[in-house]
This record gives sequence, C-alpha cells and structure tokens, in this order.
Amino acid sequence: MKSAAAFFLRYLLIAGAIAGAAYSVILARASYLFSLDTASSVPAAVQLVPYKSEYVARWAAWNKDERIPLLKRAVELNPFDSVSLIQLGLAAEIDQADTKSAETYFLKAAAVNHMYEPKWTLTNFYFRRQNDGEFFRWANETLKISPYEGAPVFTQMWLMSQDAQRLSAVVPDRPRSLIQYTWFLSNSQQYTSIPPIVQRLVRVVGSDDPRSWGRDDLIASSLDHVLASGDIHTGLQIWATLRDGRWISQNVPNANHPLTNGDFRQTFYRHGFDWNPIETDSVRIDQFVDEPSVDIALTGDQPEHCELLRQYVAMEPGFLYKMQWKADGEGIMAGSGIAWHLHPANGDASTDVVSGDILNAPQTWEVVAPPGVNAFVLTLEFNRALGHTKPTGRITLRNVSVNREQ
Repeated sequence: MKSAAAFFLRYLLIAGAIAGAAYSVILARASYLFSLDTASSVPAAVQLVPYKSEYVARWAAWNKDERIPLLKRAVELNPFDSVSLIQLGLAAEIDQADTKSAETYFLKAAAVNHMYEPKWTLTNFYFRRQNDGEFFRWANETLKISPYEGAPVFTQMWLMSQDAQRLSAVVPDRPRSLIQYTWFLSNSQQYTSIPPIVQRLVRVVGSDDPRSWGRDDLIASSLDHVLASGDIHTGLQIWATLRDGRWISQNVPNANHPLTNGDFRQTFYRHGFDWNPIETDSVRIDQFVDEPSVDIALTGDQPEHCELLRQYVAMEPGFLYKMQWKADGEGIMAGSGIAWHLHPANGDASTDVVSGDILNAPQTWEVVAPPGVNAFVLTLEFNRALGHTKPTGRITLRNVSVNREQ
C-alpha cells in the first residue's frame, strides 16, 4: 500500500511539473505574440491567455468593430484597468454623445487610479462641458500631483474664468505648481496676479534653499518682465516678498530712496531692483563686497556704445533727485564717455536723461525724473565721444546714492 501511494504521489508531482512547464510555454508564447503588437499576434495571444486584461484591451485597439465589447471585457477581467475605463468614457462621449455614461466611466477610472491621467481626463471632460465647479475641482486635483508642465491646465483655467482670485485658489500650495503658475502668469502678461502667488511660494518653501525653487531663474525673470512692462508697483510687491522671506538681502527701495545696494555690500542679484553688470569679452566687471566697490575694466575693444551696469529704480515721475557717487580712473581720464543714463523701462528713448562724465568733478547729478513714465532704469553706459579714442583702463566705483530732493 505504501509503495502504491508513493508511486501515485510521484505520478502526481511529475504530471504537475509537466503541466507547469507546458503552461509556462503557453505564457511565454502569449507574451511573445503580444510583444509583436500586430493585428494578428495580439488576438492570438488572447486565445492562448484569455483572462489577461492587458491583452484584451490591446486587442480592442486592433479590432475597431469589437472595440467596445473588448474594452468592457478588459474591465470585467480587471476592475482597476483605468486606461480601458477612460477609453470607454471617450467612446461614450465622442462616438455616442452619451455624456452621462462618459462621466461615469471617467469617475470610475479616477476611483480606481489616483494618479495623474484620470484626474487630467476629468479636468478636460468638465472643461468641454463648461462645468466650472467640477472643472476647477479636478484642475486642483490634477495640479496636486502632475509630473508635467502645468501650462495646459492654467490655460484652460483662464479660458474658463478671468477671476484671478478664484483661479489663484485653484492652484495648490505645492512649490512646483506655484513656480509654474508664476511663470505662466508672466508669459501671459497677467502681472498683477503674480505677487500673491510668489508670497505663497515663499511661505510654502519656508527655510529651504530658495535657489532650488526658482529664485534666480523663473522668479527673477518674471520680476524682470513685470518691471520691463513699466509696472513698478507690482515689481515692488514681489521684491518686498522676497526680502521679507529672506530670499534676498537687498533693501526694498521707495520713492525717497529709489536705489538698491548703492554701497555694493550685497552680492549682485542681477535682477529686479539690484545691479545687473553687463560683461562682454572687452568689458570685465568685478564686485568686491569686502572693500566694497565695483571695478570696470575696459580693453579698448568695447563697442562704440555699451551698457556697463543697470538697475530698475523706484523714482517718482516729475520729482527732483540728487545722485552722488565716488569714482576713480586708472588709465582712464575725464571725458571717457562713461556716464549715467536714466531711461524709461519701456524703452522709449525720447525721454532719456544723461549725466556728465562720471569722472568729472563734482561727482553729483541732479535730475528730474521725466513725467508720464511709470518705471525707470538707471544705467552706466559708455558712448565714444566724437574725436576721442576708446578708453583703455579701469574705473573703480563706490558709494552710489540717489535721494529725492523735494
């Protein structure tokens, strides 16, 4: 009896091993056929392994006549197949004009898959239906987890509504989304909507390194776009937020004291209300925060006209300002063609105002900020004077100040 039982057990084990090996061959063959991804190979894979949802769903793409039944079968096999649910929803909406069924499928997909694609699908669906309540809900859900650029969502938001405050509330307190929205607003010239978004970004980032969160590229560029448009008020709001959040150490200028970092003690931010040195192959600019000073070296090969330093300044139109500085030349004499210029930020050269040569004594300039201009740029520029050669040497600049006189 024991011998018969042992023989029967060995027989079962051998049969099981053979069946397992055969089944493995079937699975391998089905996998190979599926990988070929052709109109004949995919249904062949389904015939070998009819219970695999992935195979059935892919067969639906090759079999247009049976697409809907196959997608439904894929979902029956795998209720978590959100891709097939979305495909069923799109077919219901587009092919059958059955928006109710489409919504049901899309919501089921979002219920079984909490990732990006079902949320973005619902966002698009409600945008097409112009259902603003559900649209904004799912736009928010999408932005919370989206691994992609947010501009498509933001574009739909602004097409749905132009209420900046409402739209701002849809953007989640997620640094990635806030940075992207700031950049989107800048590119869309919705400048007045930027300050509260930057304020939220600074708050959410907290003590993290601001350089990792767009301070020196996206936020800085957005600030420059705002100021270049002539919106000094919005620019000051952004600048104050960066200062209050300790993202920058430069002071916040005002109409009485419109210049920032005039003593050169803070490393140049190169954007907004701080100095931006304009270097070229023939112009080298070095800042020394310990001394403090700025050295401008000219090789003599510089262009006939070039900017050397620039800064947006918060001057009030029509008021008298007194500018003072200290400058020494090494190899460069008075009459060098280097002078201060006050330009409208919008680039209109008709109201430009120019000081005397910066090496001339006294090193003082009284200037009335041109009326009718909303924002100004103060620049230090070289312009070769007629009858003069291009200077070669170095200028050391210290202690620049601008103060309103009346």
